[in-house]
Amino acid sequence: MVAGRRAGTRPDRRRPRVVDADKRRIILARHADGESIRTIARATKLSVGTVHNVLADHRAASN
Repeated sequence: MVAGRRAGTRPDRRRPRVVDADKRRIILARHADGESIRTIARATKLSVGTVHNVLADHRAASN
């Protein structure tokens, strides 16, 4: 944090999250319906990696 302060960054001013609760719900529902990650990414205008991370986080949380 000291280095961050020197660089002028603040920990309370982080980048906003791309995936809000609604998009997360949509991703999980579409995946449960059998849609591919690429199709979900196109429909939600997110990257394939972001959709994959949402699904991986959900799997980890449910285990």
